[in-house]
Amino acid sequence: LARNSSQHGIWFQGNSYGTVTDCIISNNWGFGFYIGSYNSNIAAVNNTIYGNGDGFRITNSVECFLRNNIMYDNVDNFKVGGETIEKYRHDINTSNIVDGKPIYYLVGADGYVLEGAVNIGYIAFISSTNVTLRNLDLHGISVMLADTTNSTIENVNFSNNHLYLWGSSYNNITNCVFYNIFATALFLSWSDNNTIAGCDIHHNTQLWCGRTLHLYESENNLIINCDINDNGGENTVAFRYSPHNQVINCNIYNNTGGGFVLSYSS
Repeated sequence: LARNSSQHGIWFQGNSYGTVTDCIISNNWGFGFYIGSYNSNIAAVNNTIYGNGDGFRITNSVECFLRNNIMYDNVDNFKVGGETIEKYRHDINTSNIVDGKPIYYLVGADGYVLEGAVNIGYIAFISSTNVTLRNLDLHGISVMLADTTNSTIENVNFSNNHLYLWGSSYNNITNCVFYNIFATALFLSWSDNNTIAGCDIHHNTQLWCGRTLHLYESENNLIINCDINDNGGENTVAFRYSPHNQVINCNIYNNTGGGFVLSYSS
């Protein structure tokens, strides 16, 4: 058991070939299960993680193995991040469950199509191309594209979740709605030449980073014909170290804090 801590449940840092099995990790203020930087070949099997700040997070680690882990009622159930593509290539199959639904963590899923009603708890496409997400209602289901290109996200409703692009280019995000999200709704990091068109981004509240639509180290993206309104947080649209992007014919109004902020960008 790892529970009721004022900090974290289980934390790996700078380890190799560790395994955690059959644990209950609950009601920790910070991370429930955190695989931090400089880890490799960490395995998590048959664990239950609930009631934590962040449930299960992998950051800047390689070749992790997840099987039969159950995550629910965490502020943010599951998240993966990293500074190079190797930090996203993990073995995570659908035996891992978020809020009663399987994680789809797909590597090399070229041409994959998700459309209509789906039973999914989390969606990630890694090193993929020509992926399509269309006509979906994704309440509480976050989506990540890492090293993914020439893909389409169209007519998707995002609520109580987010869309994250890392190292992903030439993708089209069209006619999507982002609302009631308590973090950055749409985040592009190291992602170039994407188009965000006809999207409605409204009534989101940024509890931590204070940005609704955030571009970081991302160039030559086009944001066009979008309505961005009634959002909370410090900055509504923020470009950081992101030159040569275009914002055309967008309505940005009635937001708390700065409407449009450029930092080392153009």
